[in-house]
Amino acid sequence: MKQILLSVFFAFMVAGCVKTLPITPIDAPVVSASDGGRDASDADMKLEMSARQQSNKIDVDIKVTDAATASGEIQKLVTDMGGYVKSGTASHVIAYVPADRADRFLDRMGTDIGKLRKIDRRTTDVTDDARDVSAKLESMIAVRTRYTELLAKTTDVSEIMKIESELQRVNADILVLQGRLGNIQNRVKYTLFNIDIDDTTIWSGVKTMFKT
Repeated sequence: MKQILLSVFFAFMVAGCVKTLPITPIDAPVVSASDGGRDASDADMKLEMSARQQSNKIDVDIKVTDAATASGEIQKLVTDMGGYVKSGTASHVIAYVPADRADRFLDRMGTDIGKLRKIDRRTTDVTDDARDVSAKLESMIAVRTRYTELLAKTTDVSEIMKIESELQRVNADILVLQGRLGNIQNRVKYTLFNIDIDDTTIWSGVKTMFKT
């Protein structure tokens, strides 16, 4: 009779563990370190691997009349273009603009805000990194599935605790890989702009001071 009661008790414990185990689903939101907290589902994170994937960075020097005003206009333009600002001061703006709008963003800055004095483009191929992270993520998801199925069949309390511990570890690894894949996705979808703002009013004052 005791064995029957213990079996029933273990069965209820297993059922409870399967329901309450904190396993994050693969389509859970992830936070990308490079975007200041933007969420992305796993479906959105899938990259097309039929072509090479590239990330782009553009360093820009822009000459303006008033730096503070120009910085505000640049940041607003970034938002209007569907991008987002990572940091912005009167002399320096770091922002992400959708890759297919990067050239239009440059044209608008040069036409509406100031004079572009230097444009330095850098391109990095991230295809191999994306494939590597995707493969590792797929493998870890398969491991999690096997552990979850094993947990549902296990009645030994000590084994249940061991499986839960492994699931926690695997789930943490999955979150890390999701974050890495999200970073790669951002690097492909968005062009990073590193914008230095040259206030001609300030430089004019400095030049006048040195002449004096």
